Amino acid sequence: FMRFWFVVSLVAFVSFWAGPSRSCETCAIAYLGKKEKQSEHKKHFFSAKVLYENQDWEEIPASAAHQLHHQGHHIHDKQDEQIIHTILTAQLNDRLSLELNIPYVTRHFIEIDSHAHLGENQTSNGLGDITVIGDVGLLQESEKSFGLLVGIKTPSGKTDERTSFDSLIEPELQPGTGAVDYIAGLRGSLHPGTADFSASAVYVYK
Repeated sequence: FMRFWFVVSLVAFVSFWAGPSRSCETCAIAYLGKKEKQSEHKKHFFSAKVLYENQDWEEIPASAAHQLHHQGHHIHDKQDEQIIHTILTAQLNDRLSLELNIPYVTRHFIEIDSHAHLGENQTSNGLGDITVIGDVGLLQESEKSFGLLVGIKTPSGKTDERTSFDSLIEPELQPGTGAVDYIAGLRGSLHPGTADFSASAVYVYK
């Protein structure tokens, strides 16, 4: 009974704090720290999986965004973005695993800077920033686990995408950021029966 209410509370907490995750350029929260139940006899393994992420933005009229731009605001008018995460995981020993996330990013946005092309739909796509995460298991049992996350996001993504009228797209709308980010956090998982519940608390230094 207590386990049931703990799981319900955990899901409610994660749902309540889901809002801030929308600010990520490619959101790590969708996959970071997720641990499926593993066989007790399977101490070393390699796995690959693909996750699809979709962010749907509420765009504003191009003329309004253009006016804000002239008023000195640093603004963009994103429509939506899709990220295909290819995630490779290697379990090195009982406590340590390494995870490589290779994202392919597609961003759709409305042109708001150029007077001649104001309101035109634009697309930016290409390889995103590759992330390497080390996961150190502090507690590993068949029904629950808890661990430490440490990682780095590399400046490996594409940063030279251009608009349909051959203007360099601004950095925030490029597939890659061109910057190094450092990641640290905690993750925990519960595996009651055939279900999996995972949560992570992550700090990213940009």
